[in-house]
Amino acid sequence: MRYFKIIRGYKPDDYIEIDETELKKAQYCFMLKKDAVYSGGAVRGSEMKAIQPDYQRSMGWNRGYAPLAEDWGEIRERGVDRECRNLIEAAKEEVRVTLASGRPVNAPNVSSGGFLPESSTVHPLAHTEPAEVSTEGELQDPRITKMRNEFIEKSRMLPPQKKAEAQEEAARQDRQDKG
Repeated sequence: MRYFKIIRGYKPDDYIEIDETELKKAQYCFMLKKDAVYSGGAVRGSEMKAIQPDYQRSMGWNRGYAPLAEDWGEIRERGVDRECRNLIEAAKEEVRVTLASGRPVNAPNVSSGGFLPESSTVHPLAHTEPAEVSTEGELQDPRITKMRNEFIEKSRMLPPQKKAEAQEEAARQDRQDKG
């Protein structure tokens, strides 16, 4: 079992411990800035700074232990660093693909690693309220579908600078359409 930290502050011990079963939920809540409860405690989505491997707990060491050079060698030798990075990347990619698909997704349950009932479906473009979705799971407003597809196309595989510019452009377009 691998363990991870949800960093929520700037002090060395300002984090919540989670295991790999809660990693996808943590990535979802981190990407959409959603509040959630984990086995290690509760955290507001707006307070989440990062999700990082918890090498100390994964290796069975105490929480405050500062690994020495030999310890980092052992972490690399056992492949814990690669495995944790791969788990994080896989969770990020799965959440990103699910959100980019445009289909409504079930928000992660705040008390367990599972999902909420169908009535709790949240649309991936809505950061606060569920969007209106037809029975076929498609957005009712074709303008939103068009904007979403344009945004996804512009932001796919772009460097961070270009991705930020595409997000700003999409927000500008959204304000113009509303205004």
